[in-house]
Amino acid sequence: MSKKVVYETSEGIVAVMSPADESNIKKIADKGVPAGTSYWIVDSAEIPEEDQESWELINMPTPDGVGQ
Repeated sequence: MSKKVVYETSEGIVAVMSPADESNIKKIADKGVPAGTSYWIVDSAEIPEEDQESWELINMPTPDGVGQ
């Protein structure tokens, strides 16, 4: 199962990163997510199929990291 990184942009839009190399996903997320922004690493199956503009990050667990 593939992994993705999700975070909320400063504009309130949920962004999804799909790293090509999942073996270093945390390192990629630390550098790719804007500084100070919390992110979560999730299985692709957890990503909703509806229009991304309607997504909200609610009741999320503790973040997996924060952008550097």
